[in-house]
Amino acid sequence: MKTDSSFPLRGRRPNLHVSNHPLVLDKLCRLRDKNSPSIEFRRLLEEISMLLFHEVSYDFEVEQKQVETPLGKTTGVKFKRDALLVPILRAGLGMMNGIFKIMPEVRVGIIGVYRDEDNFKPVDY
Repeated sequence: MKTDSSFPLRGRRPNLHVSNHPLVLDKLCRLRDKNSPSIEFRRLLEEISMLLFHEVSYDFEVEQKQVETPLGKTTGVKFKRDALLVPILRAGLGMMNGIFKIMPEVRVGIIGVYRDEDNFKPVDY
């Protein structure tokens, strides 16, 4: 991915991927605009979720599978395992619809976390 030096990444972490894709950045900018109506906010969040899910799905393990097409047999790929979507309540719920549009068969688990207002640390429930 192309990285713009005017958009620095804040510390690299091994399990963190920051998308610098222009579509994501443009939609994120419009989503953050305080003048965006609620319906546009939800639409942009759904679109950003689809784009981010597309990026992370590159790491999904696949295996070959023989399929019968109208023209004959061919080899394709399929996911080795079922995908599990685990949104962190509540903010993560808004991202689910975009992912369901791409992969409606995804299973769902839930993690509940809130921020302790005294020490700002996450608390699970």
